[in-house]
This record gives sequence, C-alpha cells and structure tokens, in this order.
Amino acid sequence: MKTSNNDKIAMIFDTNQNAKSKTITVFPSKGIYLTYADVLNGKPLDDSNFEIKNIKERFHLLNITTDSEELNYYGFSDGEVFI
Repeated sequence: MKTSNNDKIAMIFDTNQNAKSKTITVFPSKGIYLTYADVLNGKPLDDSNFEIKNIKERFHLLNITTDSEELNYYGFSDGEVFI
C-alpha cells in the first residue's frame, strides 16, 4: 500500500543520532514522539494535553489545549499501541 500525501509527515534529520547503532528493545513508553531518534532514546513528550482519536479508521492526535489536530510528530503511544 502506498502512503498518501495526507499521511506523510516531515522528519527532522539529526546528524548526531546514528540510527544504525541503536535498536528498539522495549515497547515505547506512553507519550508523543517528535522524531525517530526520540523513540530510540525513549524520550517522549508528556501526553496529558493530547487525546488520540480514531476517526474513520485513522488515528488523529488532538491537542486538548488548542482544540486542534497536531501534525508535526513521528508517532505516539498509549503504552500498549505505538502509531
């Protein structure tokens, strides 16, 4: 299945992070991950101001404070599922 342009997000490239030297050995903790490096390093943002909703078979990250959908993130975890 090809990823649609609506589902693509920009990723920040960090030359200080060598992704080849690390692997994900534990399930990502609950929170919001801005980059793949954040997942590798286990550094999520607190998700207390966010809500994950499944709308029409797609997951959306909603900012409760601003009442808007967040688009600039790599993934998010509820502690059991990483998307």
